[in-house]
Amino acid sequence: MDSYIYKTHNNEFGYFQIDDGVCYTFPMDSSKNYVEKGEWEKHFRLERLGSPNAATFTLSQQQLLDGMSYFISRNSTKGTITVVDIHPVNDTGSYFFRTNRGEPLLSDHQIKSTYFLDEVRAYENITESLLDIFRTLEPERNNFTAYGNKIRELLIISCTEVEYLLQKFLTDSNKQPKYSFYNTGDYVWSLPILKLNLYSVSAMLFPGLGNLTPFLNWNSSAATQSLAWYDAYNKVKHDRGGTKDKATLEALLNSIAAIHILLEAQYGKELFEYRFQYTFRTIFQTQNRPTWSMHDFAAPLLTKQKIEWLTPKKHP
Repeated sequence: MDSYIYKTHNNEFGYFQIDDGVCYTFPMDSSKNYVEKGEWEKHFRLERLGSPNAATFTLSQQQLLDGMSYFISRNSTKGTITVVDIHPVNDTGSYFFRTNRGEPLLSDHQIKSTYFLDEVRAYENITESLLDIFRTLEPERNNFTAYGNKIRELLIISCTEVEYLLQKFLTDSNKQPKYSFYNTGDYVWSLPILKLNLYSVSAMLFPGLGNLTPFLNWNSSAATQSLAWYDAYNKVKHDRGGTKDKATLEALLNSIAAIHILLEAQYGKELFEYRFQYTFRTIFQTQNRPTWSMHDFAAPLLTKQKIEWLTPKKHP
């Protein structure tokens, strides 16, 4: 089987696979809910017969692009589609552990994991505790410097959940810690893979809080200090009395927003948006998320009936 991710003239992506003379195609934007099928071998019958040696005939790159464009356009509601670039895939059906870059139906497959529901429940408990704080402290930017024991306690809980999600991302890819235990120097390995710094969120019911970008300044040269909210957690965890003013509402909000971002980056935006059957609860809405190139995406197996995600793989 030959498997490709394609890019069109209007910068849209999709999947195209050729197996035993038949082609299968599926757009990455999920504008279709079924796999398109075409007679690939028959389409190039005249070219093969007219070649000097029909037995060894192979398509040129341009013929391949033109053939893909034909079959994709044939049933498109967007008019003529021109494929301008392709990326061959040699591990069709596999996907990276805890990584979702918007591949169609991957989120539905990922949330069937045994640990997923535990992670979502933990997040919901944290957001409910934040709403309790909002019953006495007005959720607005003027209160970002407010601090107290309840904020400190929830900051510690939420940051340990951030640590858990980052550590699971590393352990699932068999990434070992530099020393005897994981820390931010290890966690930052996830930054370029998930592009966490490119996410921003807002609290849907509390517009006065503005946008939050908890990972914006994260970098490997100052893996703890460049996360101000995590640095605050680290300080109050070890010196509650001397650093209690570090456990601010702003630090707490960013730590909880970080959980939302990590869950979306690992399980897909459908986790909190657009899912037909159910949507998991969150107080945040993603305002900005990363864009990806066709080399970044995983590719499912396309069959006559559906698309299939088969096995997870580790990040190199």
